Amino acid sequence: MLTVVKDRVVAEIRTRDKPHVRMLAALLRIEDAAELQAFLRGSVQNPEAAAKFEEFVLDGIQYMEQHRADWLVDERVEKMKDIAHEVARFRDILEERRRAERVSAQK
Repeated sequence: MLTVVKDRVVAEIRTRDKPHVRMLAALLRIEDAAELQAFLRGSVQNPEAAAKFEEFVLDGIQYMEQHRADWLVDERVEKMKDIAHEVARFRDILEERRRAERVSAQK
């Protein structure tokens, strides 16, 4: 048990300055689609941030698929694909919201 706690502390220290790693880890633990969307609304504030995070997730998917070992063939890659899809959808919503705000400001 002590090893698990130690590993968790080391992981926290290593990812402290890597928000995308922490976001992905949190999203991988979420099972409910509504909860995932709520997390994104609270974590991603603009289309650019969503695009950067989406790129990070897609890079991770590509890496895992290229360096796949038998033990890695599990639901993590599929879950990451679902997350990337949700982030892309959320990015589109943010972009549409931004366009609507610009149109509204011009009136």
